[in-house]
Amino acid sequence: NCNTQLNKTAAPVHIAFCRSWIGLHSYFQMEFAALFGGAAAVAGGAANNAMRIYGHNRASYLSNIKMSQSRLYHQQQLALSQAGLFRDDVRELETRVTTVFRNEAVVCTLLVGVAGGTYRG
Repeated sequence: NCNTQLNKTAAPVHIAFCRSWIGLHSYFQMEFAALFGGAAAVAGGAANNAMRIYGHNRASYLSNIKMSQSRLYHQQQLALSQAGLFRDDVRELETRVTTVFRNEAVVCTLLVGVAGGTYRG
């Protein structure tokens, strides 16, 4: 058994194998410690980066909300001003049509007066 202390009565091949096994085993222990120690450092750095990215994403999200609200407000203002322009256009058209009808009424009245005066003689 390689975990027990090596004694001098063991076969030389067995002693050499146990020593190489113990050396290999301690080498792998050091490698795993370095690997997992590095993994812990990487995990800590990843957590720090994740919090930084989360903070950046949250700030961007809040900024996007403000921009979205201002864009919506601007679109509503454009729709209201466009409705005001349409209302002004309708009022202008109504004024023009009313003016034309009044002028036609005056002209028709004059024509009827001339026709009636001509007929009566």
